[in-house]
Amino acid sequence: MKNILRVLLLEDSSTDGQLIQRHLKKAWHDVDVLRIFKAADMEKALLDSKWDIIISDYSMPQFNGLDALAILKASKKDIPLIMISGKMGEEEAVSVMRAGAQDYILKDNLDRIIPAIERELSEWETRYKRKTAEKALQETELAWEQTFTAIADSIMLLDARGKVKHCNLKALEIFGLPEEEMKKHTCFELLTFPEDKYESCPYYRMEKSLRREIEEIRFNNCWYILTLDPILDENGKLINAVHIMKDVTKHKQAEVELREAHKKLKVLHQNLQTEVERAVSEIRKKDYMILQQTRQAAIGEMLSRIAHHWRQPLNLIGVTIQALGEAFNFGELSEEYLYDKINASMSILNELSSSIEEFRTFYKQDSLKREFSIRNLMVELLSDIRARFEHQVIKIELDMPSDSYISGFAAEFYQALQNIITNACEILIIREVKEPCIKVNCKEENGKIIISISDNGGGIEPSIRDYIFELYTSTKKNLNNTGTGLYMSQLIIEKNMGGKIEVIDHKDGAEFKIIL
Repeated sequence: MKNILRVLLLEDSSTDGQLIQRHLKKAWHDVDVLRIFKAADMEKALLDSKWDIIISDYSMPQFNGLDALAILKASKKDIPLIMISGKMGEEEAVSVMRAGAQDYILKDNLDRIIPAIERELSEWETRYKRKTAEKALQETELAWEQTFTAIADSIMLLDARGKVKHCNLKALEIFGLPEEEMKKHTCFELLTFPEDKYESCPYYRMEKSLRREIEEIRFNNCWYILTLDPILDENGKLINAVHIMKDVTKHKQAEVELREAHKKLKVLHQNLQTEVERAVSEIRKKDYMILQQTRQAAIGEMLSRIAHHWRQPLNLIGVTIQALGEAFNFGELSEEYLYDKINASMSILNELSSSIEEFRTFYKQDSLKREFSIRNLMVELLSDIRARFEHQVIKIELDMPSDSYISGFAAEFYQALQNIITNACEILIIREVKEPCIKVNCKEENGKIIISISDNGGGIEPSIRDYIFELYTSTKKNLNNTGTGLYMSQLIIEKNMGGKIEVIDHKDGAEFKIIL
């Protein structure tokens, strides 16, 4: 029972109103009563407040109980109304009940009012719960129907025989039929499974296994993943089934395109591998030819240096032979004089033989790596460079605190360094640099040998800085130069010696750094 009872009392008599309130307070500790007796007041009261019960006198000067029922009906509010009257005939009672009153009570029998209100409140609560449940069900059904309709996949609810009971918009779109027409067919009829091949239908398998069945099917030039889920009763009997078709045409097309692309890629890879092998072979042939050309050029330079080294000793031998002839002619050829000149000539010849061995060591074509001294190589190399450019007065400095030994091809490494230093000397000559200078620095750092060759020739031209080590790139435009020197130096140092070469451009000149 409610702790507080809110009552809208339509009664023009204050005495009758108080009497009714005394009866109400017998059952409810707290009673909120608003007594009115005009139609306008009732309309306002229904708008402003929420009432549990309306008690209305049947006959009042301003308006009567039937008018009150009409106002209540117009408000569309579900509030029980009990009619009371001093005297009401049977015909009037029937008309009141037909108009919507829940009960009528005579004023001389007000003891009935409490059970009547309790009954109406109980029925109202039952109605309220039912309406709330119905509203929630309607909302759930609406939400389900909206979701069912909006799903992008085709969905059909089937009965136990596979016949369509309900379907969404996507199903209607796929099959091109209105829903009423769809309901005349089974799922396997819609998918054009022949009757004699019914056993190939996924529905048949689901019907037998009572488990989900999945199959990829082709329908109307599209591919679908078809899923069938059984709905069973409490006894495990098939009563319905859910039929879903998901369009995977784009995915299928992507698979086909991927397979085709994979085939093309495989062919491309095979062709590319062939092309790479061919290109590598061509590059190796070209490198070999360039290396041979470089060796031939080096042999020419070697012969030039041999001629330079031998010119003065051979002159001395010639002078000695002439001196022997003159001494013989003038009768001055003594045994002591003869052997003195022979010994001097033999000493010169031994020095020439030694120089031949040194050149042979550096210019023979090494087939195996060997360990050699960088200091000895540098001393010999710079001696040759100074001799070659002795008339240009180029200052060449060597800073090498200690000797180091490396394993590699000495002759090729000699040639790589010679290319770099010779290139620097020629740049200094071309640019007519005052006080031309080349500094060579050798040191060991963190277990690596670093050789730095720097000049004061003004640096590398910006147009060739980024590809200075590329084949046929020349730093000397006004000389008859093939542009292979620095390319071969990089090839020897990085490929044959396993080192690294880089160039740094300073404001005074260029610096080549070799790391081994």
